[in-house]
Amino acid sequence: MKSIKERVYLLYGLLHSLKSPKILLSSLSAYRDKNIYESRESIKLASEWLLMMQNSDGGFSRKYSFITARDKSYIETTGYIIPTLIDVSSYLNDESYRDSALNAGEFLLRVQNSDGSFCEIDESKPLVFDTGQCLIGLNRLYLLTEEKRYLDASSRAVRWLLNVLEEDKWVEFAYNKQPHTYYSRVASAIYKYAEIVDDSSIKKRALKQIEWVMKNQNENGFFNYSSFLDTTEPYLHTLVYILEGLLDIYDATQEREILDVILKNSEHFKELSLQNKTQLCSQYNKNFECINSEVCVTGLAQWAGVSMRLYEITQDSSYKRSTQKTLNYLKTKQIKSSMMRGGFSASIPFYGKYGSFDFVNWTNKFFIDSLLKSENFKGDKV
Repeated sequence: MKSIKERVYLLYGLLHSLKSPKILLSSLSAYRDKNIYESRESIKLASEWLLMMQNSDGGFSRKYSFITARDKSYIETTGYIIPTLIDVSSYLNDESYRDSALNAGEFLLRVQNSDGSFCEIDESKPLVFDTGQCLIGLNRLYLLTEEKRYLDASSRAVRWLLNVLEEDKWVEFAYNKQPHTYYSRVASAIYKYAEIVDDSSIKKRALKQIEWVMKNQNENGFFNYSSFLDTTEPYLHTLVYILEGLLDIYDATQEREILDVILKNSEHFKELSLQNKTQLCSQYNKNFECINSEVCVTGLAQWAGVSMRLYEITQDSSYKRSTQKTLNYLKTKQIKSSMMRGGFSASIPFYGKYGSFDFVNWTNKFFIDSLLKSENFKGDKV
């Protein structure tokens, strides 16, 4: 990890080669605004930023970078942004977000491979996780519109995912050809499709992968294979991905064993979250020890949603307190002015290891999801 001095020199050098120095300076200035808006206003700001980041092809720009400016459309996250926009459209009573989701759906239909897979955008190779996240959007679009073309696209994606499933996990078409427990989000998307078409055999295949995830939980609750690379410690982002997928499966099955696995892990993060004035940090080792004290803003936004879902299930008010603390912190970090109004830097500080110098679109997606969930319980006493 770079020292503060090294990063200052790096920033100084970048300022001389940036494509968007005015945006950088105005965004840095906006960080000083620590006001906390009402949730509805924060949702509206975050959603408007997403609309601004939708490219002409219908996909969502992967990020806005201080170094390279606007990026190409990111297939993977465009998939799972779709349900968020549909929910926002209903919450704000604004059809523009529904239209945006439908536009994104057209993009997914155009870029889907003939075998049903979706590609990673930089190397143009089919990947399991990217396909699974697009499946999330296709499933929701079918439920919204009942148009057969979305169901057909989902069916092709599921068929490919199951064809490359190696008994109980994905390896060959996994990121870096390594198994990942956060692919629970892929299995849960497959299970959702199986619910839609009422196919018990597909449900069983999806649950096979979930069983593999649960088998890879250590005695202390930490999950193995939870990082992008087996040579690096996982970011909060992927650690919470695991819980999101498991929660989706629990919601569908109500299997107590799955909930117990979730709580065995989440209790650690809840307690860490409620400690003093600190937030959950960017990276943890297998002993739940912070090994990178920066903040992974995306992971925090995800944790707020998971924590709120666990409050709904368990009625443990400490989960709601964790959600409130996390969301209040995130609201202070949401940019209130400049071209990036409504967005978030991927890390705090903005030059942190996760998404250095970037505003990534999926942070907004998870922030909106978490706020929408918390709005359902804002009247509950803690």
